[in-house]
Amino acid sequence: DAESPTEDGDSTATPLERWVPTSGSEELLFHYRDLTALETHEDALQPSVIEAVPTLPDGDSAAVVEDAADGTDAIDSVLRFGSEGVVGNVVVSGSFDPDALETDGDSSVGAFETFGRDDVSVAVSEETIVVSPADGADLEAILAAGIEGTDRRVDSHGNFAQLTDRLGDSTFLWGEYEGSDDGVGAAFSWELGAER
Repeated sequence: DAESPTEDGDSTATPLERWVPTSGSEELLFHYRDLTALETHEDALQPSVIEAVPTLPDGDSAAVVEDAADGTDAIDSVLRFGSEGVVGNVVVSGSFDPDALETDGDSSVGAFETFGRDDVSVAVSEETIVVSPADGADLEAILAAGIEGTDRRVDSHGNFAQLTDRLGDSTFLWGEYEGSDDGVGAAFSWELGAER
């Protein structure tokens, strides 16, 4: 429902539907983990299972997220997407302190402060961090998809929309999609529930 965005954008779409822009490589790999759902069922899971689930994203974005988050408990979910070899676009939701990243405050998009660090472009708000590597999707395109609801892959690629529709609200998700409207994809997802 792009008609009723929250401060950081559309709250009704799944992160995969909301943040992945149309632009970028036709080959798309994606990974998602809902740490809030995992925490909800923490008492029913073995401690080794909880410990095995990574809280921070991989690569250069881990340091950015770690600097802005007050401990890993502040992270609610992690979405990574990109082409093969470049699964480095990251969208992390949670509670963050933008001032901890020493943004210069000169550039902003909606509630996000944007800046560059090392080889990545970063956008940070109090609820979301978006990191795009130099060889990943353009940061502006990711923000346009996530905040404004424009140029989303789910809207321009019918088969990708069908794939995401079947996945629903997954706790863990990984998969791939290749092509445009007539593209093909496959995904694996797990959903933690009260009885499963």
